[in-house]
Amino acid sequence: MKRKINNVPFSVLSVIAALSIVLPLALPRLFGPIWSWEGFLRTAAIRSKKLWLLFCGVLLLTSVIVLCAIQIPAGFWKKLGNIKWVLLCIAVVISAVVFPRHIPLSARWFEQHYLVAHAGGRSPNGYTYVNSLESFELNYQQGHRVFEGDLCLTADGVLVLEHDWPHWCKKTGVEYTGQAVSYDQFMASRFYGAETPMDVTSLINLMLLHEDMYFMTDFKYCYEEADVKSGFRQIVQAAKDAGRTDILARFIIQNHHNDFKPWVDQVYPFENWLYTYYSIGDSEDRLPENLVAYCRRENIPVITMWENMPDDLWFGLTQPHNIKIFAHTVNDPARSAQLIQAGVAGIYTDDIKPGEGLPAGS
Repeated sequence: MKRKINNVPFSVLSVIAALSIVLPLALPRLFGPIWSWEGFLRTAAIRSKKLWLLFCGVLLLTSVIVLCAIQIPAGFWKKLGNIKWVLLCIAVVISAVVFPRHIPLSARWFEQHYLVAHAGGRSPNGYTYVNSLESFELNYQQGHRVFEGDLCLTADGVLVLEHDWPHWCKKTGVEYTGQAVSYDQFMASRFYGAETPMDVTSLINLMLLHEDMYFMTDFKYCYEEADVKSGFRQIVQAAKDAGRTDILARFIIQNHHNDFKPWVDQVYPFENWLYTYYSIGDSEDRLPENLVAYCRRENIPVITMWENMPDDLWFGLTQPHNIKIFAHTVNDPARSAQLIQAGVAGIYTDDIKPGEGLPAGS
């Protein structure tokens, strides 16, 4: 009896150590390249009982295997004596090294939503690329939940929602001088005479108002490390100031080049990522096989590209690794349906509303 009791803590700890090694290896196979405990629970609750069955099956199978390995050769474990505790410590160290810390299941936004409202979607005044508060509100009311927005730094280094400064001049009627404008000038302006500009604080407030809203960053002028880090520090600080750092789990970060993600990771471990093809400058990095390999290494589950790019080559490289393709910018529902029928997972759009742009019978 004493020997059996002494084996209990070792058995329990061994199971925990084994599971913490096996599950990180098994879950990506079951659920794709992006997962985590918190995200898994959130996604499984939303999506499907099948996820729960697979997850519980892995737990049960691993537990049985480990318990059998421990309990059956009792004489063997007895001969090991204290060595078995050394082995357990080694297993715990390995577990701590391999266990993923910032790879979430909540990143499965792309399975729940097939449309991304481009630059907030078409504005109430009928314009695109506006990034105004009214654009976001209108398209949210029309059913959109994932919004892409353009981000720029003002002349005094404040992050705001803007595509570029020549475009801001077009929206406001101000003559372009070749320079960025100040934060105060930007926030005091009105787009096309009526629409409201946004900074990071107003974006956070909007996401607090709409708890199911995702925001996808499109960071313009993305090749200066100091600018990129400054911008994302402001996003994180705005969430902290609001007392809601959990809202950062609803930010989807567009990776623009291979240096971009490491810069952002040094600021904050954002959960949701995609790689956007258009801003990759290095010709080698733009090669499909190299881009897919990078996404696999960095656990990026989505690649965004121009609508004329998805073809058998891209699908052949991405689908075996459960990497999705999104296409931009598509405003014709028939073209959207054609792309989705071909294998594209999602569409950036100014005009298509949720429920539209799908293949017949979807």
